Amino acid sequence: MLQGLAASGSCNAFLPGGNYPLLLAHTGEGHSVDFTVPQDWDMKGMALCFVYLSAPETVATKCLISVVLVNYTKCSIQIYKRDTVISFNDADWQGIISHLEAGDKVEIFLSFRNELVIKNTAVYLIKKPVMKVYSRKRNLKDQESSRKRQG
Repeated sequence: MLQGLAASGSCNAFLPGGNYPLLLAHTGEGHSVDFTVPQDWDMKGMALCFVYLSAPETVATKCLISVVLVNYTKCSIQIYKRDTVISFNDADWQGIISHLEAGDKVEIFLSFRNELVIKNTAVYLIKKPVMKVYSRKRNLKDQESSRKRQG
């Protein structure tokens, strides 16, 4: 399901809405989005998205100044400048995520130069999949029990 976040006379912008088993979406008006880390959520990662208005020649990533992550529960602030955010790799994101715990109330602010008007901001919390591990021994016992019940 797609959820419309912004519309103008000439175009519509959509970001994924609704919540999927491994993706939890939070949206905010303007340049920030707030959320509470769910209790049963083993976070694998997060994705930040935004809807903006600008002149056609404006490149949004060049207008990004910083990303600020405020954890109200822990009274902490993390500030990341444009060059840092753009060069983030998986290890960098894991460092950010490792500071978030279930129940934390968090707000993310995006700061841009004046060429962009930010309409909406979204964060997608990505959950680690739960892997069920079945042992061969257990499967054999289950099959044996099933045969006994059938026979």
